[in-house]
Amino acid sequence: MTCKICGSEQSLVAHHISYKNNVKIMVCRSCHSNIHNGNIKGFEPIDESKFRKISLLTETIHSLQNLKEWQTEQIYSIVDRLTEEKIKSLEATQ
Repeated sequence: MTCKICGSEQSLVAHHISYKNNVKIMVCRSCHSNIHNGNIKGFEPIDESKFRKISLLTETIHSLQNLKEWQTEQIYSIVDRLTEEKIKSLEATQ
C-alpha cells in the first residue's frame, strides 16, 4: 500500500474524504499533515470544530458496533442524522 498523494510506503494513515459515507484514502503522515494545513491542492482543510464532533461520533460508532443488537446500517443512519444536525448547529453559531 502507498500514499495516494506522494507514493510513499512509510507511516501510512487513513484520511477521511467523507465522514458521512466513511470514505478514506491512505496517505503518509507528512501528506496527511499537509492536507489538514491546506497545503495540498484539491484537498480542503477540515474545520477543526466539526472534526472534533465527527471524531466523537466515529468513536461512538465503533463502540456501538460492539453491541450485538445494533445493526451497522442503523448506527450509520443515527450518526448521519446527528452529524448533519450538529454541523447545522455549528454553522449557525459562526
